Amino acid sequence: MNRPAVLLECGVLPGLRQTSVRAELYAVMRAVRFACCRGLELMIWSDCQAVVRRLRRILQGAAVRINSPNADLWMMIADDISAGAHVQITKVKAHCTVSSANSPLEEWCYLHNQFADRAAVRANESRGEEFWLLLARHATACRSVDEWNSCIQQVLIAISRRVLCHERMTDSPEPSPSVPGPPPKWTALPPMPSPPKGAVRWYGEGLVMKLLKWFWHAVQCEPGPVVWISHAQMYIDFALTTGEAGPVHINGWRDSADMPLHALLHTGFKTRARWFGKVLRETLRHANVDVVAGYSVPTSHMIHMHCSCLGVPWDPGRLDAVDRWLMKFSKTPFRRQTKELDRLPEKRRQLRLERKKRGNAEHEAQELREQLSVLVKKAGAGGVLSAAGHLAMQGNGLTKEALKVSEKQEPATYCKHSAAAEVLQWKRLAAHREKLLQQEERIIEGNKITEAEYCGSEALQHFRRNQRTRAAMVREAYGSLKLGDGGFTSR
Repeated sequence: MNRPAVLLECGVLPGLRQTSVRAELYAVMRAVRFACCRGLELMIWSDCQAVVRRLRRILQGAAVRINSPNADLWMMIADDISAGAHVQITKVKAHCTVSSANSPLEEWCYLHNQFADRAAVRANESRGEEFWLLLARHATACRSVDEWNSCIQQVLIAISRRVLCHERMTDSPEPSPSVPGPPPKWTALPPMPSPPKGAVRWYGEGLVMKLLKWFWHAVQCEPGPVVWISHAQMYIDFALTTGEAGPVHINGWRDSADMPLHALLHTGFKTRARWFGKVLRETLRHANVDVVAGYSVPTSHMIHMHCSCLGVPWDPGRLDAVDRWLMKFSKTPFRRQTKELDRLPEKRRQLRLERKKRGNAEHEAQELREQLSVLVKKAGAGGVLSAAGHLAMQGNGLTKEALKVSEKQEPATYCKHSAAAEVLQWKRLAAHREKLLQQEERIIEGNKITEAEYCGSEALQHFRRNQRTRAAMVREAYGSLKLGDGGFTSR
């Protein structure tokens, strides 16, 4: 450090681009070229943070982009480094005096940085008259270009204002609804087939039978003109008719009836409609039902966009019911640009259908009791009947205790698949189903998990969502600057 400083090269920055960063970079390029030609190890001290940061990235192997600022000089430096030049660089504080140094190293850095700055100033002052004339012409041309750009910008702004004023003065016409395409040809449906094995293998027998029964009932029992119907309309009609949410694609295809807490996933409406359309098309294909599919505008007052549709005969009343359900969430038709369609809620399954099924089971039990009474009259003494039949006729109902008594008294004639056992099993399943749906409705309405019967992955996702919400509330209340120790500072 005690050796005197030697000025090896000093000169002006060539070219019309005269910036401090390019001047610093040009000096670095000349130093790296000098070290590469002499085979020396080079240590650079620079007060330009941009040059230091970029050169360190190149030393670590980063490539130089051809369209980056000062790419010509950076490519020269990268070529010299790849040729074997040993280069290191260190940042020095700029515009610091020797008296402000706290160590001998800082004193040496500040002193030689001042030498370099003075040498650069002397080189800049030694430029000839031709350079200053050229630089003045270049500055004048740049100012002219800036004035032209400003004039062009003002003209464009004035035109935009005139257009906006004209649009406000004239009444904008109502957008004309899109017209559906011509209806396709329709082939009459055959009798409802048994569940196709191909569809059952992928989607399950229960889901396939639900779709087939719903589709055959809608097409054959309530016929209408052949129209284009979108997958979304069919999905809503299925939910309104059956009260179920249709297929769910989570770790394979599953029936939503087998997933009581599937609503916690908050799947978008478009995704649910796409799932339903895929399962329906594949089920009809495996059942050898020829249904024309196309990309058209559906027959609807609320869906005005091209989407995947099926050409089927459909009751206009069912289409109106779908439109009325959509009108609950939007007063304007859904178009391609609107995002409200994906925010439509899932049709919550009501307990009315389950209670109806349970009532049907009670009605069947009552019919069985009447049949048993008829058999008693025909048999005379009634010895043919089992103990369960006597208890049923007495008005005690088909209960588990009655079946146990019958099993003990007549073990040889007792059968687990008898009519009484089937009715009891159906009552138990209906009660269990109603309990699950009540739990699901309480969870959906309260937007939180309150029961212990839930899936682990769904609970983890719900916990993470609440954790993000709590973190956002903390940021809103106490600040948004996160420190190193994990705390927050107030704004």
